[in-house]
Amino acid sequence: MSFRVSPAYAQSVAQLRTALRNKPGRRVLGLDVGSYFVGLALSDASNMTAQPLASLKRAVKIDANNQPVHRKITKLELETKSFRRQSVPFSSIAGVLAAYMQQYNVAALCVGFPYTVDGRTDHAQSDIKQFVQQLQTSPQLQRTPVFVWDESFSSQAASDRLRASAGPAHPNTGGMGRTWTARKQQSDMHAAAGILQEFLDYMRSLPATP
Repeated sequence: MSFRVSPAYAQSVAQLRTALRNKPGRRVLGLDVGSYFVGLALSDASNMTAQPLASLKRAVKIDANNQPVHRKITKLELETKSFRRQSVPFSSIAGVLAAYMQQYNVAALCVGFPYTVDGRTDHAQSDIKQFVQQLQTSPQLQRTPVFVWDESFSSQAASDRLRASAGPAHPNTGGMGRTWTARKQQSDMHAAAGILQEFLDYMRSLPATP
């Protein structure tokens, strides 16, 4: 599935821009949906810039002893499948999102989607598509408008920014001065900010509507 901005999509975004201008102070919440975390970013009150906000746990790694794993999985562990993924109920995630949305007066959600150049659909796309459908139908989120935006390069760009600003090397953190979990959460938050910033820039670039 490749990213195409259709006339209908542009019209919906233009309508959002009008709604935001008619009710100053309402914001957009950006989401970078990963296998284990959901990075969040928030627009400023004027919807000009995006800033990292928080990271929500979407799943945890469980080892053979039923204990949570808070580190990067080794290649051998991947090959032997010595751990399993335990999902956090979506209702729990939606509850936290609803609280943020109320706190920051959020009018819409922008979710990063991993579009591909050749149009093929992969597991990540299917997973995020299901997550978006849950957002759209969740009674906790009161059918808040959900927009998707191409996240093709967001995670790599976020990792590059974090690596450039990392603290002193530490033997247990891959040389970035943070634990793997902390680095992943920070990366997802910054990826969400990158996704949301691109969406805000696109929204401002649309021609004025009558």
